[in-house]
Amino acid sequence: MINPYFKYKGFLISQHPDIKRYFKKLFDEVKPKRVLEIGTLYGGLTLILRELFDGRLRTYDINKNLLCGDIEIITKDIFTDIKEIEKFNPDIILCDGGDKIKEVNELGHLAPIVMAHDYAPDEEYFRDKMFSKRWNWMEIQDSDITLKGYEPYMTEFKEVAWLCLKRS
Repeated sequence: MINPYFKYKGFLISQHPDIKRYFKKLFDEVKPKRVLEIGTLYGGLTLILRELFDGRLRTYDINKNLLCGDIEIITKDIFTDIKEIEKFNPDIILCDGGDKIKEVNELGHLAPIVMAHDYAPDEEYFRDKMFSKRWNWMEIQDSDITLKGYEPYMTEFKEVAWLCLKRS
């Protein structure tokens, strides 16, 4: 069984241990000004994101988690705040909340890049390449995605259980 947690600067993080390297590569290439994270959990990934880019970082979670610095933490249902998200105008949306399929399909159009955690392209890939090897959860796969006008981008993210799509 894969351990889903490790500590990053004292905060628990529920990600593959290589996640920082992948986001560094993405941010070096894309140079985002605004990133929206859905699903803060313990805040470990949020701190990594904060270190990797200088722009605005906004995170939504239904629970208030202790974070510091210039991170906007919003504790409300993301689907009730669409106008605020449009005003924020994110370059990247990271879907890691409780309903990744809905997050991608209903909010993905609000950014040029949309990503989702706990991803595998399909059941076979998850079973053969991920489960008990790299990541033990699959909450979204290619057949779940109805978002139009996006194409796969930086497909190596699937190695750390992330979907990455870019507006075409």
